[in-house]
Amino acid sequence: MGADQQAQGENLEARADSLFSAGQLPEAALLYRKILRREPGRLDIQARLGRLALLDNNPPQAITQLAAVLNQGLRTKANWGALADAYLAHDELGPAALCYERAGRTGLAGTLAVMADRVPWRITGAVDAVELGWLAQTAQPIIQAEVNGTRVNLLVDTAAGDLALDEKVAIAAGIPHGGRESLHFAGGQSAMVTYGQVERLQLGALTIHDVLTQILDLQNGFAAYTPAAPIHGILGIAILSRFLTVLDFQRRTLRLQAVTATMKTASRGGQQNASPMWLADNQFVLVRAETPSHASAMWVIDTGMTGAGFAVSASTAESLGLAPRGGEGEEGLGGGGAVQGKRVILPTLRLGGIERHDIEGIVLETFPLQERFGFQLAGLLACEFFQDAVLSLDFSSMTLT
Repeated sequence: MGADQQAQGENLEARADSLFSAGQLPEAALLYRKILRREPGRLDIQARLGRLALLDNNPPQAITQLAAVLNQGLRTKANWGALADAYLAHDELGPAALCYERAGRTGLAGTLAVMADRVPWRITGAVDAVELGWLAQTAQPIIQAEVNGTRVNLLVDTAAGDLALDEKVAIAAGIPHGGRESLHFAGGQSAMVTYGQVERLQLGALTIHDVLTQILDLQNGFAAYTPAAPIHGILGIAILSRFLTVLDFQRRTLRLQAVTATMKTASRGGQQNASPMWLADNQFVLVRAETPSHASAMWVIDTGMTGAGFAVSASTAESLGLAPRGGEGEEGLGGGGAVQGKRVILPTLRLGGIERHDIEGIVLETFPLQERFGFQLAGLLACEFFQDAVLSLDFSSMTLT
């Protein structure tokens, strides 16, 4: 490669990295593919494209690219972990268990290995869709369900991954306990979770079999905030992503629509007024929202958080020109329990057709997710942001309307 070609390649890579860091993922992917055509031996670029495929919720492509990277010698824990996520998203539990073991996540690996001979998340029921009403006493989307025949209240949380259950409920439902590990929630909280397997999750007329489950102490975090409707568990993306999921904040309903081949074909053609979304760590729904000083930035949709319309880090608040109110810190409620911070007011916040003015938010004391994925996240869009809106999440086309 001549000096001019090398300089052009370095400039192209710098532009791609800059786009990726800014969360301009499709634009970055185009340049990374161009680099790989010029330099097919760049395993680091191929690994980046594998992670971008996973963010696009395209597990087969991610598996192909990441497996090739590992087979050719770039065997890092990050690459093993990304390949594990891709296999898990593709319901291949045996390969996922092996990869998680090599990534150092032995607690999850052991539980998946035990489940490897099952068909996970198998859906039965003679209906194409179910519509579940939210409990009347709550601000958050909380629905009733059954776990192994035990009735439970589940918080519908778009920033949670697996089905999560309170440890007392898990014992009552006879769920065997497996491996353990510490996990982080969107609002910055962390908790030790034990993995298990639910035989039957009943959602109205639908039954989902052999569901990977996280077991943790939820009551200590939720009891003071939802006394009228105790939260026994969390319904996360591992379930929601298997359907066309509609959260209707006007009618207070959750609709889960089976995704047919016809719907997949139609969704690939694009939808009017649809906004793109991405899926990080098989858990966090990411979207681009607009503020007065940020034409477009990446945010996490967190329907499990209440007490504010949004949450941001201190650095994001400073870049937005938000001055926290004086006095004591305040609390919101997220999927991991209480979220600490100080109140701010944002003049305008817009996501697609949803626009809020003078909306209250929280500046988080900690926000570990901010740079976890290699690109910066502005913050969380919480339950109150979506009041009176209808939020439709299409995981086939990776679009939101």
